[in-house]
Amino acid sequence: MARRKPVEEHYDGAEQNQSVAKDQMMVAVRRIIKNIGLFYAAQVIGYILSFFFVMYTARYLGA
Repeated sequence: MARRKPVEEHYDGAEQNQSVAKDQMMVAVRRIIKNIGLFYAAQVIGYILSFFFVMYTARYLGA
């Protein structure tokens, strides 16, 4: 007759799966936050470069 595993062992796998899912979720959240930060930083740099380009062009054209 085969022995059954105690009930606690059945739940260990489920808890481990939840832990892995949480870790994967945190990795995804960190990646999204990093990408948003880089996107906004790139936009700010673009705005700054555009400002200086307009100032240079206006000065060059004599406005």
